[in-house]
Amino acid sequence: CEVDFVSVGDYAADGQEMIRQFLPVARTVIVLAHKVTASLEWAWYPVQWERHESTCGADLHLKVIMAAVELVLSDVGHATMVLPYPGRCGVSFKWLADQSALGGVGDSYLFLHREWGPGVHLRVLLTDAVLTGTPPGLAEGPCTHCRACVDACPSGALSGGEHDQTACGD
Repeated sequence: CEVDFVSVGDYAADGQEMIRQFLPVARTVIVLAHKVTASLEWAWYPVQWERHESTCGADLHLKVIMAAVELVLSDVGHATMVLPYPGRCGVSFKWLADQSALGGVGDSYLFLHREWGPGVHLRVLLTDAVLTGTPPGLAEGPCTHCRACVDACPSGALSGGEHDQTACGD
């Protein structure tokens, strides 16, 4: 896993407003990325959870890590909130992560990690803590705009800056 953080002030005004709807005192967005190495991590399991009573292994892993980060921050007096899964909260984790040095949203409309490509699962935590440090920099995002992913997609799910998840095969 990798982690990066972004100041709420680095987002456009509408992004800041959206973030503060969840945690009005939010000052930092913490993005955690998990490298998915096995297809089993994408398998969905029936579990009483926030995403239609199911979750995947990658998400369970990140939720445990986010809970630990949340505990450390709250133990020293900071307000925190782990954002519910995008289908429940309406916030796209990939657009929040796009501001980080972890990677960026490509022409495929997928989040592309700077080293792992699209094989990544994201989670987001908001906090009032001001985090400092130098995150790894990127000269450019991971997408070179070659459109190879769009052309190679067998289901046609990637096109025109959109990702049609219903068209994706299992």
